[in-house]
Amino acid sequence: MSSVWFASVCWIWLGLLCGISFLEAPVKFRARGLTLPVALEVGREVFGASQRVQLALEALALMLAFLGDAPHVALAGLAALGLCLAIQELVLRPRLGARADRVRDGEPVGPSRLHWAYIGVDATKVLLLAALASTAMTRR
Repeated sequence: MSSVWFASVCWIWLGLLCGISFLEAPVKFRARGLTLPVALEVGREVFGASQRVQLALEALALMLAFLGDAPHVALAGLAALGLCLAIQELVLRPRLGARADRVRDGEPVGPSRLHWAYIGVDATKVLLLAALASTAMTRR
C-alpha cells in the first residue's frame, strides 16, 4: 500500500513542477501590461513557494520510501531529486535573483544561460519523478 502513496506523492510533485515551470513561467512573460521587472518579481515569489513545496514533497517521499522499505533505485532517485533541488536553491535561484534585481534597477543585462540551466534541472526532475512514480506503481 505504501507504494501507492509514494507514487501519488511523485505524481503530485510532477504535476506541480510541470504546472509552474513549464506552464506558468513562460505564460506570464506573454501577458500584456505586465512589465518585465514585475514579471521577474512574480517569478521569484512563485518559484520560491514552489521550491518550499517541493522540499516538503521530497521529505514526504523519503519518509514513505523508508516506511515502505523502498528499493535502492527509489532511494537513488530521491537522492538525485534532492541534489537537483539543492542546485536550484543554492546555486541557480540566488544568481537568477541577483540578475532580476539588476533588471529591476534598470541595469542592462545580457543574455544568460542560467534560465536554461534551471529548465534543464527541472526537466531532469520531471524524468526522475515519472520514473519513480511508474516504478512504484508497477511494484504494487
